[in-house]
Amino acid sequence: MLVLVLLAVFLSFCAQLLQPEPIWPFPWLDWGAQASFIMTEILGSAFLLYIVRQFRELRAGMEYLIVLLICILISVVVRELSVFWRPQTLAWTWVVRTCLLSALVGGVILRFLWINHMLRIKEQAELKARIQSLQSRIRPHFLFNSMNMIASLIPVQPEKAEEAVVELSHLFRSALRDVVEVRLAEELALCRAYLHLESLRLGDRLQVQWQMDAVDENMAIPLLTLQPILENAVYHGVERCDQPEPIRIILSLRRGMFSAEIHNPIADMPEDSSSRPGHNMALQNIRERMYAHHGEQARLKISSDRKTFITYVSFPARRLSRSL
Repeated sequence: MLVLVLLAVFLSFCAQLLQPEPIWPFPWLDWGAQASFIMTEILGSAFLLYIVRQFRELRAGMEYLIVLLICILISVVVRELSVFWRPQTLAWTWVVRTCLLSALVGGVILRFLWINHMLRIKEQAELKARIQSLQSRIRPHFLFNSMNMIASLIPVQPEKAEEAVVELSHLFRSALRDVVEVRLAEELALCRAYLHLESLRLGDRLQVQWQMDAVDENMAIPLLTLQPILENAVYHGVERCDQPEPIRIILSLRRGMFSAEIHNPIADMPEDSSSRPGHNMALQNIRERMYAHHGEQARLKISSDRKTFITYVSFPARRLSRSL
């Protein structure tokens, strides 16, 4: 609406500059009347197009015809009412000239909007393909690690291995869906299922502490955002520790920004995070997918001290949309 109003003001100013009368002193009253007329045509056309689109899809030719009809109707009404605010009634030539100009300007604007709409559709399609490509890279990683975990259970605990296969089938049903975004509640359920699966192998060594601060579980989150971070926390933290060390998961929602912190223990002396095998692939994948969804507002940072490796994720919170 703001763009349309500014467009009406700009067009009225240009129309005033083309008048034969002197530009100084500036004819504010005439310019205001011109701006009101153009604004009425533009906003009236936009409102009618919005109403009609609620009931049926329109072709570009139909939209152009609706704009022309609105311009003709408003021009005729203004001509009939002009006797109340002008010494002389506006001539029909004014109506014809106005309709021709409206047809020209309206055609240019509709053409621009159509091209812009097609570019947005193309961008959305490219974005969806890019996100699906990134997501497809992380799924085999998840599958191979899970199968290796079950293989390690078979010789020593075949009953738990059998239970793990059943759990894994339910887990894959959620993790391998053909979607790019899910509700936060679904991602958390996936994380809990994965942690339960790992607890069959690690037992009491795997301890998890959850902290949730006013989090909306209906908000959208890219699928497999938190689970790969937890997988890193287990494989590169808990599994290498001799003593039970908890994984801390802190979720919060403040000022429209969702954030997640995952703290996992470090087994040995501190080392550069880039040298940790397995961290980079998953984290870089998550970083790229979040950037594709949220642009520069998305953040993924890592830090560590002598005992703890911290992964921090943040992005704008919004309701789930199935457009991607």
